[in-house]
Amino acid sequence: MGIGAKHGIFAASAGAVSTFANQYSLEVDGSNEYAEGAAALTSLSELTQASVSFWVYLNDTAAAYLVSQWSASTVNDRVFGLYSAPASNRVDVYWGSNICYRHSALAIPDGEWVHVVATYNDATSTAAQETLVYINGTKHIQNVGFGSPASLPSNPGNGFTLGKRGGYSGLEANAKLDEVSVFTKELSQGEITAIYNSGVPADLTGHAGLVHWWRCGDSDGGTGTTITDTVGSNDLTLTNGPSFVEDVPS
Repeated sequence: MGIGAKHGIFAASAGAVSTFANQYSLEVDGSNEYAEGAAALTSLSELTQASVSFWVYLNDTAAAYLVSQWSASTVNDRVFGLYSAPASNRVDVYWGSNICYRHSALAIPDGEWVHVVATYNDATSTAAQETLVYINGTKHIQNVGFGSPASLPSNPGNGFTLGKRGGYSGLEANAKLDEVSVFTKELSQGEITAIYNSGVPADLTGHAGLVHWWRCGDSDGGTGTTITDTVGSNDLTLTNGPSFVEDVPS
């Protein structure tokens, strides 16, 4: 666990290296706190590949949705969800309305900062690898058979949500979240290794396919009730009192 300003390095393109400071993360209490956008992420509409990357510090082993783009109204409004159940060694990923990935012998550990990436690519040759999960740069192929949709829904509903499943109550996360990003491509192993950056978040500026990036306090001075989308235009609003804290991956 790190407290204070931390620095990551990422080569945005050949010969270009940037540094940045990371001081804040978002903490949600596992009760009713979360952050959510006012509008859906239309940048994900009808894509055949995508990726979501984030850092998480679980405060307990309770089952929870960590990040989502989900709606309670119709299945066609449901785009993404990542469910974590460390106590039962399970990680699920949804792309579209149905589960696409399940690993029943994989846990996102609690009590430490962890980098998590979920990727989707319908063109992958085997169904088992259409959706992949990477934890701290290591790839995990699902051990329960699910396939992914031919493309993502064209009419996403709720805004992107941190700390719960959008449109529902229950299974809220008791955790800290940081450096949440969305890409319109399947990130490669090499890209994920660089973003993980040996445990220190990397600067994503200029990364190919990056369409949303929420820095969880660092773009907002660690104050207020907004998480600015530094790349797109889908800011998130803090709901029911989550807070920015000076605890970041390091």
